[in-house]
Amino acid sequence: MIQLVKSVGEQICNVLVGSYGTYIILKDGTAIANGYNKNGCLGAGDRNSYLSGYSPVSVSNVNQITNCQETTFYLQNDGTVHGIGRRDRGRLGSRVDKDIPNGIPMVITDFPEPIRKIKAGYHSDIALSVSGEVYCWGENRFYALGVESDNELLTLGPTKLPFTRTVKDIATTTETFAAVDESGQCYGWGRNEYGELFGIQNNWIDTPMPIPYPAPIMKIEASANKIVALDIHGNVHVSGLFLREHVCKTLSLQSPIHDVQCGYQHVVMLDEYGSVYMFGAGLCGCMGTQSGRYHLESPVLIERVPKINRILAGGHQSWLFSDLHVLVAGENNNGELGVNAESKRKGERDGTNGFISSFIPFELDPQPKREVNLQVGMLAERNHEAS
Repeated sequence: MIQLVKSVGEQICNVLVGSYGTYIILKDGTAIANGYNKNGCLGAGDRNSYLSGYSPVSVSNVNQITNCQETTFYLQNDGTVHGIGRRDRGRLGSRVDKDIPNGIPMVITDFPEPIRKIKAGYHSDIALSVSGEVYCWGENRFYALGVESDNELLTLGPTKLPFTRTVKDIATTTETFAAVDESGQCYGWGRNEYGELFGIQNNWIDTPMPIPYPAPIMKIEASANKIVALDIHGNVHVSGLFLREHVCKTLSLQSPIHDVQCGYQHVVMLDEYGSVYMFGAGLCGCMGTQSGRYHLESPVLIERVPKINRILAGGHQSWLFSDLHVLVAGENNNGELGVNAESKRKGERDGTNGFISSFIPFELDPQPKREVNLQVGMLAERNHEAS
């Protein structure tokens, strides 16, 4: 539904695959979404509806989007956070107004400073401020808030965690949190029943504990019940529940890895030469292996793709950016991958476009950009009046 002046790849800033849909952030700050708008969690269209193609979300100047289950957070370029969707367990901060209908984003005013990164979990969430402070909020299930309390139902607004050094990166599984400080030391807390925290045996961690990675960490990623860390030497460390097994290992690769991304059950890696490696389960064809359930127990070089500059992954999707194209593979039940799907009911696949099992160029359906900007403006004004 977007008419792009340049190529798709030149316009896309980021892609986020959530629990019910896929979000694309364009470089001008416009965000669009496609999928199932359960409880308005996509911030586009009517509540509990399936979107017909990509539609603009009701927040402008978007820098990041994060989603887990039925709650979505939009981070704007100025560090302001908007929340939308389910509002129980304190997920949307203290300004929960029952008169504001679901589907209308709320500005979360509880943060004492602007935010530069945010990640949503199942019952609690984490944010990184511009000054390198870490805040958690929501429910303290599995000690996810990093608070020494036996009350799992304890609900708090954004609470600063006691890190002594500036934090540069954060990540969360469903119930496990991780943070990396400026020295490359990684810390974890929350649920550890599947061994999500590399080398730590305790099932639950109530305060941030150092994770004994063999080298300083430069990037941390997480999804479902696993954590993936990239160290300064280009090695990738995977821990947690993977392919129905508890995994804690360092992946062996032909060359140092430059970037890593992970979906629910697969990991995408990019080396310095533009080669792509994948590991995990190819559910819905997300690894482009021509098979919807092809498991890779060790990293495999993905062939028949050009030199790749950037990778993105999430859910059961993989996105590869080359000089000329954006290549996509995986779940396409609602046409998220630029190919129209016939099926619109949750869980139903049409056998042809329900998933894409080989990498194809991504395209957006045409709609005048002016009309999209008008819709975004109207929705933003509606949001302002409601809040």
